[in-house]
Amino acid sequence: MIRNLIFDWSGTLVDDLTPVLTATNHVFGLHGKPLFDRETFREKFYLPYEGFYKEHLPGVALEGLEKIFRKVFREHHHTVSLLPGAKEILQYCHDNQLPTFLLSSVTRDDFLHQAKRLGVDHYFHKSYAGIADKREAIHSILADH
Repeated sequence: MIRNLIFDWSGTLVDDLTPVLTATNHVFGLHGKPLFDRETFREKFYLPYEGFYKEHLPGVALEGLEKIFRKVFREHHHTVSLLPGAKEILQYCHDNQLPTFLLSSVTRDDFLHQAKRLGVDHYFHKSYAGIADKREAIHSILADH
């Protein structure tokens, strides 16, 4: 029996690749690094993103990178769209009283803004946003629910 469903946001329920790539390339450009095309970014990017930035921009403070990334991302996050079938699966879970949770590295403010704009904010029993390393957080979520 399924007790709960835990969804990621980026790439699972929404397509946010364009603003993520735009913001990442802005950060890399400021540090004199070559920019990514979509395919190369998909091949090279990994989570937790802290490791990605340490590998590609060694010695640059993550806090500063995040500040720049978030600013540029927010300028473009109006382009974030639901992936095909996302709303339907969330509605199905709602109709069948399956508690749905969100676990994502996207910031809480960005998630709430995007989810509301896309009309899916009411589907989540609880959201765990701004989680840098989801591998650690998922265990406590499963224990709590």
